[in-house]
Parts: sequence; structure tokens; C-alpha cells
Amino acid sequence: MKLRKFHRFLGFLLFIFVMSSAATGFLRANAKGWYWKDRPPKMEAAFLSLPQIGIEEVFKVFEENFSGGNILRIRLEKFLDKPVYLVETDRQDNKYMLLDAVSGAILSPLGPGDSLKIARLFVGENAQALLTESLPAFKAGRSSRPRPVFRILFDDHARTEVFVDQETGEALAVFDHGRRFGLWVVKLHELDFWGLGRGALSFLGLALMVLSVSGLALGTGLGQNKKKGKIFQ
Repeated sequence: MKLRKFHRFLGFLLFIFVMSSAATGFLRANAKGWYWKDRPPKMEAAFLSLPQIGIEEVFKVFEENFSGGNILRIRLEKFLDKPVYLVETDRQDNKYMLLDAVSGAILSPLGPGDSLKIARLFVGENAQALLTESLPAFKAGRSSRPRPVFRILFDDHARTEVFVDQETGEALAVFDHGRRFGLWVVKLHELDFWGLGRGALSFLGLALMVLSVSGLALGTGLGQNKKKGKIFQ
């Protein structure tokens, strides 16, 4: 391919990228108003009832039910309208323990029933669950660690999927039509395809360098065709 044609072809490809980058950047900037909705909607703060189980009892329950490991952190949280202790440990398996702060019962790992109740917070009571499956190593993001979850798919108009952590009860990811479109926009904006991540942008930088060098060569007459007196015909 002659240099002039190559230069034009590469410039056309980069023009397409610049236009797509501008369009996807505009969509990302307006995501909240158009297609990325908060789910569930933000609610007013609610007060937890006082726990009946003290911190000392939490350590006792942990030692009685788990051999080895140490407690790193204990947090009092709300789980399906009741107070629970979320206990983080240094164990590789069963890293978290969910403990009822009233009865002292261990709630984790969660079963499909409790996971479905959590997932319904994102779709409402009328939606029916089409699929409930256990995934032993789900990653909510590129930098997150694999977690055991229940994936629950609903029949609502947005085809909502909720991934509930079996140990913490947290909804690690929620996907619907709008959010799937938003994730695709992010991938297109960052050229994050085929597992390349943002490394694909390095190829863009290389293409810009080649375009600049070829443009410089054409502009300065480097490689001029001496017989015809024309540059890279």
C-alpha cells in the first residue's frame, strides 16, 4: 500500500474512533438521566433495633463454629429489616459470617430463599424469578475478588439480574437493559474488548504516532518520486 493511501486509510479509522469516543463520552455524561437508574431508589434512613447479642458473644460463636482464623472487623448492619453482625475474617474460605444480632443464629451462607428476598428489593413483589443459580466464583468487577453468589433473573420488562453474595447478603451487581447498555458504552469508549482492558488505548497511541510520521513524510517530500516529481503517488 502506498504511503498516501495508507495515511488516508489510517486517518479515516482514527476519525471513526474520535467520533465514537465523543458519542460514547456524551452518553456516559448523561447516563443518570437517560438509562442508568438507581436501584432500588434511595430511601430515608431507618433506625436499627438494638442488638441482643454483644460483641463478646460474636467472638464466642465464631470460635465454636470455625476452626482457625481471626476476626478482622465486625459491623452492625441491616439485613431484611433486622439487625445483623457482618463479621469479616482472615480465612480463605468462609471469609464472612452473617450473625443475627437478636437470636445469635448464623445466617450465612444464605440460601436461595433469603437471596430471592434481597433481589426483590430491586424489582418489586410482582416480578417472578425465572432463574436462580449458584455461582461459586463471580467477579463483580475487573479488580474484585471472586465471590460465591446466587444469580437471580426476573421476568420484568428490564430483564433484571441480581447477583447476591451468599456470605454477606450484599447485591454485588445488578444488571438490566439500561445498565447493560451503559456497560457496553463504557467498553466502546475505552476500547475494552477481547480482555485487553485499557491496554487497547496503547494501540491508539501507536496509530497516532504512525499517522504523524506518515503525515510528516508526505509534507516534507521524504521519499519523493524523482521520475514523476510527485510524492508517493
